[in-house]
Amino acid sequence: MYEWMDTCLVAILVLDLYILGTSRLIAVIQATIVQGMLLGILPLTVHSQETIHHWILSISVLLSNVFLMPYLAILLIRKVEIRREVEPFLEFTPSLMIGMAIAFISFWIAPYSQKILQLPQHFPRMLMPAAITTAMSGFIILATRRKAVTQVLGYLVMENGIYIWGLTLLDKMPLLVELGVILGIFMTVMVMATVCYRVYLRLGHVNVDELSNLKG
Repeated sequence: MYEWMDTCLVAILVLDLYILGTSRLIAVIQATIVQGMLLGILPLTVHSQETIHHWILSISVLLSNVFLMPYLAILLIRKVEIRREVEPFLEFTPSLMIGMAIAFISFWIAPYSQKILQLPQHFPRMLMPAAITTAMSGFIILATRRKAVTQVLGYLVMENGIYIWGLTLLDKMPLLVELGVILGIFMTVMVMATVCYRVYLRLGHVNVDELSNLKG
């Protein structure tokens, strides 16, 4: 089953680079939806024999990352009438190049990470590179984009990377804790989306570098 997991992880990594290189918000949302679908499949590929634990986690991820959170993001961009990320702090090509560099470095350090975490030798080699690249791609979006809407999506991408990393502890973490984390992430995205909309109503835009106008 690890072959299927590696295939999903490669697709997630490619989507990371695509997200870093595009300015269209709807394209970013579509990419996060595909990522969510792949993340939902991953728990079922960790072991050759799935358990009810894996199925519940998989269904929960699909509901939150494929339906609920993308729906909130689409609703938000329609409300604020924004279609593209314009004039980010760091242009898209440099962002893409940084993402590729991070992917290269993560492939280099992956064997050392597996030794530190004491993972089996046959554990998927793509898991660590995909986790690191996805989390850092989300961080790059959070740090370099002007639109608060895009930063909400960046937070979601970063969470995807943390989730991939957490698959190394899938059999050690109680299911209730995992579902609580997913619920917390959904609530955070919902709150961030609400704040973005309130900022838009107040200022007429969602540029984070101009939020100082809210003072007073």
